[in-house]
Order: sequence, then structure tokens, then C-alpha cells
Amino acid sequence: MRKKIISARKFIKPSFSYLVEKKRDGGEFSDEEIRFIVDSILDEDMPKFQQAAFAMAVYFQGMSAQETAIFAEEMMLSGEVIDLTKISRPKIDKYSTGGVGDKTTLVLAPLAAACGVVMPTMNGVDEEYIISNLDKLSAIPGFNPVLDLKGFHKQLREVGCTFIQQDPEIAPVDTILYKMRQETGTIPSLPLITGSVLSRKLAEGAEGLVIDVKWGNGSFVKDVEQAKQLARSITRVGRSMKRRCVALVTDMNQPLGDTVGTALEIKEAIQLLKGEGPEDLRELVLKLGMEIVRLAGVAGSTLSAKQTVQRHLKDGSALQKFKDMIEAQGGDTS
Repeated sequence: MRKKIISARKFIKPSFSYLVEKKRDGGEFSDEEIRFIVDSILDEDMPKFQQAAFAMAVYFQGMSAQETAIFAEEMMLSGEVIDLTKISRPKIDKYSTGGVGDKTTLVLAPLAAACGVVMPTMNGVDEEYIISNLDKLSAIPGFNPVLDLKGFHKQLREVGCTFIQQDPEIAPVDTILYKMRQETGTIPSLPLITGSVLSRKLAEGAEGLVIDVKWGNGSFVKDVEQAKQLARSITRVGRSMKRRCVALVTDMNQPLGDTVGTALEIKEAIQLLKGEGPEDLRELVLKLGMEIVRLAGVAGSTLSAKQTVQRHLKDGSALQKFKDMIEAQGGDTS
């Protein structure tokens, strides 16, 4: 849980109205002011209407890279920060803005595990038009998406990947603000997205992050330039927080693959884990998988990364990791 940071310099608490007006007029928050805002949201001291005004002010005026980094860090520290340092393998997570028919994460988590990379995946709130990975996995009889933190650690050590519901102790301030953003039309704010993504993923114990920023009709990011800006924002801020980050901007103007729907997408993911399946998905899995193993240090060159990913798809080890994960979480693999 959050450790209160005591500064040698006395911080005089400003009013919430002052902070909203400061950002509304284009001002930059100090580190202490951002910490105060996050603490006030966590402690329920900041009224909902002023949280909404804060989100709207940031939506229109933005945040500097420094503000966004402190905002992400403070939201991360608002709850539990998982320590995975006892697991010696590299810990790399993958984030996608989401899209219709996107089942790449279902493939990449076991693929990464087969390559020797731990992927600590927790699923939070998804857009209404997107079928979440947990919704898809619910098509497997017996699959349990709920693990406590002890079980989370155990499965990562033994299997190398998980698909579980986000623990409520992970970045709780982000959870509060995300609901507020949904209600106030401020979801597209680049600094708020950046802070949200990094606070959650880094709290889950990731040492690095591969980001798939989708743009087009099937994504909430409609414009390719906005997608590029978001990719730059997350990678720049993530690196300033001493985490390895890389981003790809990918086209989501049409559904990925041939299927949309829970059981159908699981079936297609299994095809991909066999090195088969639709070409568009195979290409994207290959690109993202290469970035994961390179970021983890498992492979150095582009050629080595490609060969590593292709080998583990071809030899069945990625598919076996998927089965191991399903069995570990109570699912039927028959």
C-alpha cells in the first residue's frame, strides 16, 4: 500500500478549485500538487465534480512529460506494487489499446513464456465494444480468472504467464479516474491514458512494456497521428520511469483475423499457437513477439528474435504453455 512521502519542505495544501483553475489556464502542477491530487482521490477528499473538472482541464490543456511521469508513479503507488524480483526471468508485459477481433495477447502471453519471458497479465476495464480476453477465456469450461497475489506469483514462477482479473489493490486511483473519464468524455486524453497504462502495468511488476497502439474504425483512437502521439507519450514517460518500452502503431480499420466472438476467438488463437491462422494475425503476432523477446534480452538481432518466435510456435512449446496456463487456472484443455 502507499507510503506517505514526507518532504523536508512544508507543503501548503491548495484548494481543489485552485488546482482545477491552474490546469484550466495552462499551468504546470508541481510534484507535490500531483501527489496531493492522487492522495485526495484515494482518501475520497476530492469531490466527484472536481475530479471531473480536473480530468476535463487535463483533457484540454494536457500535461508535460514530467507531470505525466509523476502522475503515473503516484497512481501506481496508490495501491499494491507487486515485487517479482525473486523470479529471475525477464518480466515484460504487453498493452494494447484494443480492437475488434484482436486476440494477439492470448497468443503472445504463452508464446513469451515459451521463449523464457514472464508476462504478468492482469485485465482491467475494457471498452464496451471490445470483447475482453477474460470474456473470451470464459468460453473454456472451468477457467478461473481470479487469483490472489500469492497464486499470481506461483503461476508466474511455474508457468510464466497468467490471465486474471486486475486485483482491486492495483492502482485504485486509476480505477476511480477511469470510471470518471468514461462518464465525462475524457477517455482520449493522452496524458490520462499514459498515466493509466503505466500505473497499472508497472504496479503488476513489469520491467518492460510492449505497446500496440491501434488506430482506425475498430479502435477508440481514430486518427493515425493521434496514435503516434500516444505511442510516443507512453514510451517517453515509461523510459523516464526507468522501464524499457517500445511501441508499434497498427491498423485497426478492419477486424483482425477471421472471427469475432468468445469461443471462436479462442479457437483462432489456438490456430495461431500452432503457427497457422489468418495471415494478418500471424504477421502481427510475429512483430509483437519479436519486440517482446528483444526487449527482454532473450534475442539481440532482428533475425535472432524472428527465429526465436517462429521456433517456439513451430515446435509446439507455445501451445503447451497455453494449455499449462489454462490447466493452472482450472480450465478444461480437452
